Amino acid sequence: MSRKKNRPHEARGGAAARAPAPAAARQAGPRPRGDAGSEVALIYGFHSVEAALRAPRRALIRLYATSAAAARLEAEIAARAVPVVIETA
Repeated sequence: MSRKKNRPHEARGGAAARAPAPAAARQAGPRPRGDAGSEVALIYGFHSVEAALRAPRRALIRLYATSAAAARLEAEIAARAVPVVIETA
């Protein structure tokens, strides 16, 4: 009986399953919006927004948040005096 070594890529569908995504699909993340220019980025996710609020050199325009997230970030929002828009589902 011969033993064949299991290679991780063979067990998961072969080498084709690991092919890199097209360049357009890899470009994820914040993108400039509208005519505000390339210096404006949309940041989302609680921890990312929290870090942005704590970064003193980051210019903030406005914050869109749920009431729960705004309550958790109350101190950071107050320290930066950023306008908040409360979003409801």
